[in-house]
Order: sequence, then C-alpha cells, then structure tokens
Amino acid sequence: SRREGVAEIPAVMSALEKDPKDLNARIYLAQLLVWSKRYEESDVHLQEALNQSPDKPDLFQYIAVAYTVSGRTEKAIDTYQRGSEKFPTYPGFALGLAMIYRDRGRFDDAVREYNRMLELKPDAAETMKIYGDMLLDNGRRREALQMYKRSLQFIPNDAPTVFNAGLLAAKLGEKEYALASFELLRLLDPARARKLERCLRLLGMK
Repeated sequence: SRREGVAEIPAVMSALEKDPKDLNARIYLAQLLVWSKRYEESDVHLQEALNQSPDKPDLFQYIAVAYTVSGRTEKAIDTYQRGSEKFPTYPGFALGLAMIYRDRGRFDDAVREYNRMLELKPDAAETMKIYGDMLLDNGRRREALQMYKRSLQFIPNDAPTVFNAGLLAAKLGEKEYALASFELLRLLDPARARKLERCLRLLGMK
C-alpha cells in the first residue's frame, strides 16, 4: 500500500547512500516522497535521475507525470517541453502537453499538441478518440466527427466510438453514415444501438 511504501523511505535513502548511481532506487525514492508530499526533496532526486540518465525519454515522461499527479503542472509542462526539444520524435511528450492544455482550457495549445502527437504516431486511435471528445466539447462538431472516423479506421469495432460517430453524423446530416453506424452497433452493442435508433427517429432519419 501507499502507507507501507512511505515507511520504506529511510531504507531506500540508506540504499542510495551506499550506491548513489542506483537509478531505480532514486526514482522509487522520488515517488515515495511525492506520496508523502515532500515535493522539494522529491524534485532533488528527480533532477538527479535526469542528470544520471539524460538520454532516456521515458525518464522525462515519468518525471512529467510525477509533477502532473502532484498538481505541479507548470513543472510538468516545462519537463515535457524540455523532453520535446531533446527528443523531438517521442510522441508521449506531445500527448502529455495536449492533455494538460486541455484540462487547463488552453484549447488552441491542446489542438497543436494533439496534431503533433498524431504526426508522430499516426495510428494512435485512442488519442484520436480523446481528441475528438475535446473537439466536440468545444463545439467543433465536424472536426470531431472526422477524428472519430479516423480512429475507427484502426479500431472499427469500438462500440462507444461507433456510437459517438453515428450520433454526430446524424446531427450533421450524414444520414447514410449514421444508419451504417446503427447497423454495426446492432451487432456490437444492442443497447447502444437502441439508443442511437431513438436519436435517429427523433431526427427523422428512421
């Protein structure tokens, strides 16, 4: 448990004193210190971990996530940006920034980073889904539909996305696509199919 982990802090510190180059122990200690809300101490070890292994993009990602979950998003943004500069083809940094910007209401910045993520990883269907959700939440319905359709090229039987795309297509007047989504949902998820059917009837498409 987390409480038991926090109790390990003295032992992990002792192990690091004996072997300061033990990267796994240092990262684990930083995590335990975050759990204890001893953020300044944690930051020292996170930075030292980066100094020891500056060529590991996963480490930048881990540290940025640690900052994010502890509510220190400015530090997370800075870490993601530094990681992006050092490893420009690593998609995780763009995704991390996109999600922070989305949660902060920085729509244009989020769009830029989601697009960058998809340039780096064009088959990231799950990212397309959450990007589509953000576009929809911000009134960009046609762009959202295109993103849902794009994700379905990779995960054609994902029932929630089939439903979202079908419903949005119906609202935008794409009757043929909406009806095709309904027929597919009848096979994948009858409950969602019935829900979409009710919407289609209300819109005069069925």
